[in-house]
Amino acid sequence: MNKLFALLLVVCVSQSKAFTQDALYISTNKAKFVVGEQVMYKVTRFGEERTEDEPNPVFTDLVAPNGQIIQTKSALDNPDAKHFFALPDSLKTGVYRMVSNSKDAAQAVKTIHVYALELEDPSPQKASTIQAKSRGGIFASGQNNKVVVRVLDGSGAGLQSKGTLVNSADSLVQYLDTDANGIVAFDLTPTDSLYKVRFGQEAIELKPVKAALSVDFQKVNQSVLVKLKRESEGIEPVEILLNGESLVKSVFPEKADTLSIMIPSRKLTYGIHEIGVSYKASLDRKYTYFNQPDAGRKLYLNTIVASNNEEVEYVIEDASGQIEYLDVSIIDKDYASVGNFYEEFYFDHAGLDLQLVENRDFEAYLIFFGGDVQKSENANRLSAEQYHGVLSYRENFPFDELSVLNLTTMKALDIRCESITGIHDFERVAGNNSQIFPFHFTTYLQPIEQAEFEETVKYRYPPLKSSIQLTDDDVAFVKEYDTQRNINLSFQNNKKVEASLPKADFTYNLEDYDVPNTMIDMINYVVKYVTVVKNKGGEPELSMYRYMSTYKYRGSPLIFLDDLPVYDKRTVLNLNPKDISRVEVRNSYEANGHLGNFSLNGSVSFYLKDGVDNPLKDAYKDLPVLQRCQNLNKKNVESEFAPDFRHQLYWNAKVEKNKGSFWVDLKTSDLSTSYQILVTAHMKDGTVMQDQSLLVVQ
Repeated sequence: MNKLFALLLVVCVSQSKAFTQDALYISTNKAKFVVGEQVMYKVTRFGEERTEDEPNPVFTDLVAPNGQIIQTKSALDNPDAKHFFALPDSLKTGVYRMVSNSKDAAQAVKTIHVYALELEDPSPQKASTIQAKSRGGIFASGQNNKVVVRVLDGSGAGLQSKGTLVNSADSLVQYLDTDANGIVAFDLTPTDSLYKVRFGQEAIELKPVKAALSVDFQKVNQSVLVKLKRESEGIEPVEILLNGESLVKSVFPEKADTLSIMIPSRKLTYGIHEIGVSYKASLDRKYTYFNQPDAGRKLYLNTIVASNNEEVEYVIEDASGQIEYLDVSIIDKDYASVGNFYEEFYFDHAGLDLQLVENRDFEAYLIFFGGDVQKSENANRLSAEQYHGVLSYRENFPFDELSVLNLTTMKALDIRCESITGIHDFERVAGNNSQIFPFHFTTYLQPIEQAEFEETVKYRYPPLKSSIQLTDDDVAFVKEYDTQRNINLSFQNNKKVEASLPKADFTYNLEDYDVPNTMIDMINYVVKYVTVVKNKGGEPELSMYRYMSTYKYRGSPLIFLDDLPVYDKRTVLNLNPKDISRVEVRNSYEANGHLGNFSLNGSVSFYLKDGVDNPLKDAYKDLPVLQRCQNLNKKNVESEFAPDFRHQLYWNAKVEKNKGSFWVDLKTSDLSTSYQILVTAHMKDGTVMQDQSLLVVQ
């Protein structure tokens, strides 16, 4: 008994590794978004662990329906990292994709619906093409058949529509309603010589043929029982193939027309398999079979009843001790999308809205798409030219050559002193809603060129042949969001943090001086501690003496013009000195300390008179602005009287165990409604199980 148990355990572990080998999966906080929101996401890597000495960047793209990359973010492979994309107001309503790629891993795709605030009634689409496939590849007369129909519009996108199935006499057999992917399935035992599927003006014929063998499948634990029934003589031997390889050949027992063949679990790793049945004088019949861990496993989640604005602790127990971590989402029941992890994992890149078509007939999807699904590494995307971003600088420059000045607070960020593994870390450290001025530095920490942080990539994905067909619920969803946003704005703290430099060591009000006609003369004869000298190339540059010292700094000081850092000193030297109102000199460590390595050579600030245009003003409009990762589902103030229209109370893609249990702390909203608690448990053996419960707010 003990030996048998050990053997089964080895098989299970082997299966889980086969499923998880070299693959990515994207989790998002929800499936429906409105422009202006942030798509919060986490990328999970299944497969062998990577060491810290072998960082593996993950590139995630936000892709428009036409295949254009709107935004891209790269980050070093970090199992704990969570990221976000801010959805610009300019986006149009449509089905967008989140696509993640990494070396030695299959590409992962997650589709989301994005709605513009101004919804336009979509032009009505008509059925242009009807396709049909039968289970096993044969529409057999006298046998029960599962037939899958897909209806496409003129662009090749699946069309949600209504149609009919009629017989040769044009009599109605049944009505057909396709889902958002244009899929509908029905079971039929043909008793007529001809059937037609009609959608609008389009129709397709189904003609039954006589088949010599009936085939059926039954799942027994993780094994599959193939049940065969002979309808004609002379068809033996019967061969069963698994994923194109012969598994067994057999004949029917004497005086029997039925035969059962078991495909053992050790042959069926988690995923999609093609089971072929071949027999004499017949075309091979191919069946797509999907094997996943026992979907009946439960987490036994509790239902919670709470009051408005109540602090709630939701505890998920791990009685078996086999859960590694949880992905938990608590979202308004009307907006919740209950998905199947394994179905989405294997069909994520098929251009289908799996997570938005609930109660789908997944076997129908397997029949229609299963043979075309191939998860693989996207070598073209990985080799595409990637521009800017923290990772690109980490690869090409030492981090001690890169610093950033926050123009909102006038504080510096020395990247060499921070734990920066990707653009998400940079945004976190640099601050919220901040305009930044990034520089590369030379050996003596002189600014040599402006650095770019907004990431771009030269690549385009194939267009997505899927479109949103607006419903009344969609309109209500967008309307409620707009109301929520306006109410939130009324409660925001509008205090603006002004940029300010520390107190200067020396200040020169030029109205007290006879100002020379050139900036060079003004600096040399009016401003103490600062001079203009020529460098080895004969170009003028600023030089500064240390505070209360006769020694100079080794490099040029940092230059400001109206509190804006100057990259090219000629911008200042070409000014009319009569337009300058005052000059501030900071040549002590105390006056420059918060500017980091920008000011190791001191700093000098020039201020223009009122009414004089700053030549840098227009240029600075194009500098990167860091947008705070807002969660518009949360209150902007702590007041319990502030209105709250949250539809998502909680999302955490990696809730870890604490004292033997998983704890979720949240505060309920002002809304009296029901929330769906969606939990995905990632098990220690590599498998995944899902469960759900309710949070009722009274």
